[in-house]
Amino acid sequence: MDFRLSDEQEMFRKSVRDYVNRGVSLFILPTASDGVTIREIPKLGMRALGSCDVFLDDVFVPDENLLGQPDQAWKMLLPTLNSRLFRIGPVTNEMARNSIAEGLGLPRSF
Repeated sequence: MDFRLSDEQEMFRKSVRDYVNRGVSLFILPTASDGVTIREIPKLGMRALGSCDVFLDDVFVPDENLLGQPDQAWKMLLPTLNSRLFRIGPVTNEMARNSIAEGLGLPRSF
């Protein structure tokens, strides 16, 4: 989902720096909140997928926007990561095939 086009986004916050899987909280962030700045990243390829920089400066997130328990989001995130890893290979393979086809002047396969 393109961050620029949505009213809300799921965000993660890390409160413990010494371990990857500790201190991760998940919350909903309204993109119109004070302190949220979104800047589009111009790109040459993959223009159908929006990319942007998101800057958070002193953004307040109310307690009711927290999903699950504080610092426990890793346990909620882990099952979804496993299924998404299987999609990375086919997507990057298709990107490579389309790049080669475009370079050779052939029709793209999407």
